[in-house]
Parts: sequence; C-alpha cells; structure tokens
Amino acid sequence: MATGDFCDLRAGFLIGQTNELHTRTKPMNRILALFAFLIFLGFAAILAIKVPSPDLVIVVTLTVALVAYDFYTSSGKKPEE
Repeated sequence: MATGDFCDLRAGFLIGQTNELHTRTKPMNRILALFAFLIFLGFAAILAIKVPSPDLVIVVTLTVALVAYDFYTSSGKKPEE
C-alpha cells in the first residue's frame, strides 16, 4: 500500500465521520451560544442600568434585540440539504 492510498483512506474515513460528529456537537454549540448571549445580556444590562441615559438605553435595547435575533436565526434547526 502506497502512502497516497493511506491518505485517501484516511480522508474518506474523516469525511464519513463528519455527519455523526456534527449531530453530536450541535446541542453543545446551541448551549454555548445561549451562554454567550446571556453574558452579553448581563453586560448590556449593567451598562444600561449604571448609565441611565435615554439614548444609551435605546441603543442597548436595539443591540440586544439584534443579538437575540441572530441567536434565534443562526442556532436553530437548519433545513436539510
């Protein structure tokens, strides 16, 4: 068996395992995204509470809304290809 054959077999093995690995890591990605969103929400809330300027509160609210929308659309179920 030549070195090239081993690389081809190894690449095929890795490609075959990709789908299984993706389905196992998907819930973990969603959990980590939720954790990051909650940390950002805490930071933004502290900023809006400690500096209660109406303009800043509006900007923080819009920013949190956009981050929440991004979390909802990017970490949800993807259509099957």
